[in-house]
Amino acid sequence: KGGEPFQTMEILYGGIPAIPGKDGLDGHSWWPEFLAVPAEYMETYYPMIVEEYAVRSDSCGAGEFRGGCGIKKVYRFLADGRITYQDDRHHTFPYGVNGGKPGASSKKTLIRASGEGVDLPSKVRDVPVFEGDRLVFETAGAGGVGDPLTRNPEAVAKDVRWGLVSREAAESEYGVVVKDGSVDSGATASRREELKNQRGELPE
Repeated sequence: KGGEPFQTMEILYGGIPAIPGKDGLDGHSWWPEFLAVPAEYMETYYPMIVEEYAVRSDSCGAGEFRGGCGIKKVYRFLADGRITYQDDRHHTFPYGVNGGKPGASSKKTLIRASGEGVDLPSKVRDVPVFEGDRLVFETAGAGGVGDPLTRNPEAVAKDVRWGLVSREAAESEYGVVVKDGSVDSGATASRREELKNQRGELPE
């Protein structure tokens, strides 16, 4: 504080891949027994505010069993300082199997107080930040397993209600039409048939 540079340290998590018969875990530790650092701790000991800490919608790879979602965390800096982090899955997508789609790759954006957005790579060291800047840190999702068009429509609707999957992705990736949080069965059957005809048969 008082104009002196500061550095913070925490561990962020992402999606866990699906397995046959089970969805992947959302925002889960990739290392056993590691815990997230509470936002209140960060805000108490460092000049920053955690403006958002949420699931990263649509980052999960579609599938009969979907991959886990990554997380989105937004930091607003209250003093000048530096940031250093190491992350993965920036250039490559967490792949799906047996017809499952890949999860979203990770993404980091530094938004200057002026409004300018700066895309950052997966690993940086001592990047200067200034009072009023924000860091939008989005971790990777994970790949799905199996044909997304065979996913239980009620499971898709639940993901929409929970904010894990958008209504648009429910329709375009799973062929499930969700209205007011519930499955429109007739529209879903038609949409799934349309998507199947567009893509053809999945490779064995």
